[in-house]
Amino acid sequence: MNQLKGVNLTGVIPDEFGILTYLREIDLTRNYLNGSVPTSLARIPLVTLSALGNRLSGSIPKEIGDIASLEELVLEDNQLEGSLPENLGNLSSLKRLLLSANNLTGRIPETFGNLKILTDVRLDGNTFSGKIPDFIGNWTKLSRLDMQGTSMEGPIPYTISLSTNLTDLRITDLKGSSMAFPNLLNLMKLDELVLRNCSITDSIPDYNGDMTSLKTLDLSFNTLTGQILDTIGSLPKLEYLYDVVYAYRFLTNNTLSETIPSWILDSNQKFDVSYNNFTGPSSLTVCQQRTVNLVSSFTSSDSNSVLWCLKKDLPCSGNAKQHSLFINCGGPEIKYEGNDYQRDLDGSGASHFSEYFEKWGYSSTGVLTNAENAPYLATNTFSLNITGPEC
Repeated sequence: MNQLKGVNLTGVIPDEFGILTYLREIDLTRNYLNGSVPTSLARIPLVTLSALGNRLSGSIPKEIGDIASLEELVLEDNQLEGSLPENLGNLSSLKRLLLSANNLTGRIPETFGNLKILTDVRLDGNTFSGKIPDFIGNWTKLSRLDMQGTSMEGPIPYTISLSTNLTDLRITDLKGSSMAFPNLLNLMKLDELVLRNCSITDSIPDYNGDMTSLKTLDLSFNTLTGQILDTIGSLPKLEYLYDVVYAYRFLTNNTLSETIPSWILDSNQKFDVSYNNFTGPSSLTVCQQRTVNLVSSFTSSDSNSVLWCLKKDLPCSGNAKQHSLFINCGGPEIKYEGNDYQRDLDGSGASHFSEYFEKWGYSSTGVLTNAENAPYLATNTFSLNITGPEC
């Protein structure tokens, strides 16, 4: 074992690792290593190769595909480029393939369909091309699949329904024409479902209400139509972890219509239905009801009975009075160089709308992957004691 995590290593990964014939694990996570992944690693029977969070560049060597014993290949958050080697499809023992946050391009090779015991695949933040391949249906042991921001094309293959062990499915920002809601009927173990900006033009299927383990549902920035079904209301209710909410429902920026269900308005869940085409209820007097974001959620209306911030496109409630605006991001109201800076201290984050005296406002939606409870206001943890004119 060679585990040197987070010890500020610099330089390159030594070729000499290739002569350590008893080495089974190399973990160089979170260092400052640069250069390429050495091909000499193919000479040793590695089980784990992890170099997450370094500065590695170049392409992934095709020789890595010759390490028959390899179970974990973790090269996330580097500067790797080029296409994925077809040889990686020979890694019949591979369980975890984590390649997010690199500069990888090209199509996912057909040989990856041979990787039939994968449990965790993360490809976020690369620039792949082509459609999501049908062979992902071969990955029947998957528990997690992350394909966010990959520039790939839809639709999401029907074969995804074969991965019945999935607990985390995140696919976003698909290119191409519109598609129907993907077939997720058999994925009843899902804990996180994120299908954001996938060009889905369809209604929300009834079976979503049967996903009783679902804590995060994000279907925002699609073209979902129809009404919000009461079955969504039967999903797990608000839960607390050390007094912090961690159940989320995001339906932001779709074309959902009819009346917003009363169970949403009474909900304590983080629920975002902003930027839709609802027609009621007209009795709403706020745009943020408890933890429910309602801003711009109504269809166009000239009626004075509908609050301005509920109306589509947020029309001004009167004549413009401001010609300039200054905001102290993350801080209180202050006056600086003759300008009045508005405060910005609301840390509510997910599914939240705030407006300040109708001068300015913001609407936020979504949570950070694996960091749902992260603070939404940055704070300075350093204390500087400076006196004199330099202060």
